[in-house]
Amino acid sequence: MSYVSSHLDILEKYHPACIGGEIEELGTLGGSGGSLFWKVYGGFSAYCLRRWAKEYPTLERLQFMHAVLWHLHQEGFTRVPLPVETRENLGYVADQGYFWQLEPWMEGEADFAARPSRAKLFSAMIALADMHEALRTFPVEYNHGPSVTAAVRRQQIFAWDEVKIEAIFDRVCLLDCLRSTGIHPTNVGYLESLPGTDIPPCPATSPEEESSETPRTPIYHLNTVAKKMLRTVKHHRPALLRQLSECLEHDVPTQPCVREIHAGHVLFQENRLSGILDFGAVQLDNISVDVARLLGSLAGNDVEMWTDGLNAYQTVRRLSRRELKLVRLLDHCHAATAALRWLETIYVANQITECSPRVVRQMEALAVRLEGF
Repeated sequence: MSYVSSHLDILEKYHPACIGGEIEELGTLGGSGGSLFWKVYGGFSAYCLRRWAKEYPTLERLQFMHAVLWHLHQEGFTRVPLPVETRENLGYVADQGYFWQLEPWMEGEADFAARPSRAKLFSAMIALADMHEALRTFPVEYNHGPSVTAAVRRQQIFAWDEVKIEAIFDRVCLLDCLRSTGIHPTNVGYLESLPGTDIPPCPATSPEEESSETPRTPIYHLNTVAKKMLRTVKHHRPALLRQLSECLEHDVPTQPCVREIHAGHVLFQENRLSGILDFGAVQLDNISVDVARLLGSLAGNDVEMWTDGLNAYQTVRRLSRRELKLVRLLDHCHAATAALRWLETIYVANQITECSPRVVRQMEALAVRLEGF
């Protein structure tokens, strides 16, 4: 059996100044991507040690990610974590299928959801525009083309045809019927025969929510939310496909974009954005992808906050009419595809036991978002 290196083995590959103090194990930090984290207290500073999920990212993607972060620092945008170099002058450690990296600990709290404010919204959108401006000069071979995310969303929504949507709707209705006869969902083994696809597991809940003493939300309540989501997505699907196809007929400016920048990945100190985390999905795309993802997570369906956020962003960088249209379209598509992935996880992957309150809250929030379009 091969020996798997521990975080202590990996830290030995860095300068002693980075590893002289206490180490705090952080687990997955509530994410579902498979990465593990440790907070490392060095001689004078704190660091974050990350072990990426096995086989992800590839070396090419990791090197591109680090090049983007290095370029941002060179351009003066330092509110992103630049990996610390090892004793061999590398920004990572490769070990038995895993990539590890050590980076400065970013101060601040991802507390917009708990303590939202327009000041934080302005700071976040201006910082995003500043970051995009710094990445204008990142060297790329092609700086125009169709939006990659728009193409991905079109493929995802196209795959969710009416047959697939109706199959999940039928399963939800079947569970309601079984509930009325007193049969618990976990006893329905033949539900495994319904169609499904390989998808990521349902995001992990906290230990507190997994406690046997934590109240569960009855499955019938989740079924009600699921039906509402399915009807809404089915109604909007043709228009989304048509609009995505129209957008993909036109080239737009492209540059490195974070693509998965949302409220959970932006840190604040009081009302000022102090850091942007997780560049694992960084790719060449149009800036509208980041604007849609971040503003959608901060503003939800609040029209005034959307207007304020777009105006704040455009004090630094103007969006073209085509980009503004793409922002709203991609926000709508993200909500739709996120809803469908959750429904597939719960009903097709057969995770249909009574869900934790956190899962149901996320489903309800998605249902509200979809209804607002």
